[in-house]
Amino acid sequence: YDANRKLTGTTKYKYGANRKLRGKTKYAANGNPIEKTEYEYDANNKLIGKTKHDAGGKLVGARGYEYGNGEIIRKKRYTSNDGVNLILTGRALVLQ
Repeated sequence: YDANRKLTGTTKYKYGANRKLRGKTKYAANGNPIEKTEYEYDANNKLIGKTKHDAGGKLVGARGYEYGNGEIIRKKRYTSNDGVNLILTGRALVLQ
């Protein structure tokens, strides 16, 4: 909602058979899609990827996750729309 309490858009969610969030799409007030996000899980239902695209299908950004022992994320990968990759491992940051 905006300052005048007018609805400015909506979000629709999509879930998989395992009841995990598979995607979400944001829409403008006129019903046109603004942004689409997709989620990917491994066989243990842990989030391993998140990809976001704009209304035209262009990549806005992506994230990937690798897990170590238990539930601890040991590596995060971020990809920007211009193809720059950032990889976080523990306390180290690698720019590719």
